[in-house]
Amino acid sequence: MPTPYAELHCRSNFSFLTGASHPQELVARALALGYSALALTDEGSLGGVVRAHEEAKQCGLHLVVGARMSLQAAAPSKGGAVAEEADAPPWARLVVLVQERRGYGNLAQWITVARRRAPKGQYWAYGSDLEGKVPHLPQLAGLPGCLALLVVEPHPGDTVALPSFEAVFARAMWLKTWLKPPTLGRAVAAGRPGAHRGLGGALRVLAG
Repeated sequence: MPTPYAELHCRSNFSFLTGASHPQELVARALALGYSALALTDEGSLGGVVRAHEEAKQCGLHLVVGARMSLQAAAPSKGGAVAEEADAPPWARLVVLVQERRGYGNLAQWITVARRRAPKGQYWAYGSDLEGKVPHLPQLAGLPGCLALLVVEPHPGDTVALPSFEAVFARAMWLKTWLKPPTLGRAVAAGRPGAHRGLGGALRVLAG
């Protein structure tokens, strides 16, 4: 009997210019491939969850609600150049998976905050949001009720080179400080297969 498999990092066409398939198509395909579960993790959005949920409920596949969040380390200081900060490469990328109703509320609230502070069609999420520094929303500290996975990817435009071990180590230690187990999950290395096995293995030790 094959080992059960669940895809925990999947984007639909609700991730503009990134995903191509409708959420319900992804659910149907996951079922056809024999997956035990599928996590829908669109970029800074829960927009495809309803369609995916309806399809998953109909076909009997376990659906995990989540989102992929690209974040900067901290919000720009007063008088700082917000546009320049937003255009900078992400400091870290997280796949956030909902574990309970409270977690869904916290993730939805975080996405709302991130989109309200940015121009339409964008979102600005900061690592400091998860340190409890969003005004009037201290409950976002540590993102209770969610599981966070650190995603390690090549630099933009580079299909091979990953961030340095030191850079990834710093992000893993930050996550371990603010998102303690069981909120903090293991690292996920993404990119060209085989190009990051050593780094991915090290991250599983550091952040697991």
